[in-house]
Amino acid sequence: MRSAFATAALFALLFAASPASSQAYFVSSADAQAIAAQNGVVAINRLRLDDGVWKVEGRDVTGRYVYMRIDPRTGDVLRLERGWF
Repeated sequence: MRSAFATAALFALLFAASPASSQAYFVSSADAQAIAAQNGVVAINRLRLDDGVWKVEGRDVTGRYVYMRIDPRTGDVLRLERGWF
């Protein structure tokens, strides 16, 4: 009985959530491109995962510069800027 408990405790420690698993990203680059397209981006110039967020730079249908930040866990748009840069 005691060894079964010790074995179960060991497995619980080994398979507990680790810091690496807390950074699991659910939004892929293809998903980030789709989210950008849903927000009017027709040409993506740069797409990168940086500082824990997807960063998208591109142009909309009128040619205006678009900058977006997308949460890689939820897909929420954290920032959306449009301009003539």
